[in-house]
Amino acid sequence: MSLMGKVGVDVVLSPRLLTAGVILRQVRRGNIVAVTLLEGAKAEAMEILVPENCQITGKKLKDLKFPRNSLVGALIHGEDVSVPNGETILHGGDRVVVFTLPDMVKKVGKYFESRN
Repeated sequence: MSLMGKVGVDVVLSPRLLTAGVILRQVRRGNIVAVTLLEGAKAEAMEILVPENCQITGKKLKDLKFPRNSLVGALIHGEDVSVPNGETILHGGDRVVVFTLPDMVKKVGKYFESRN
């Protein structure tokens, strides 16, 4: 993949990494809709469904102690897609795209667990 970048190819699809993303989504289950491995699995992009009753529902992103090296990069609210900021409030039923490093995946997932 690094060789392709050196010769000017912008996007390289690796069947191995695509398959790994599908397997990760199945293994992680829960509210994770999709997983994509980035930069040869150095980072992950996860699309996550926000449950009605999780710890981040109704709170501003800036007030969360979100794991380091993790970023909520997109918010899908109904048909609207936006780039969130610190003032953004997540609601149950929203979907978010979170970018994170592999060692933070479990910590990120805990923020989206339903409270009983």
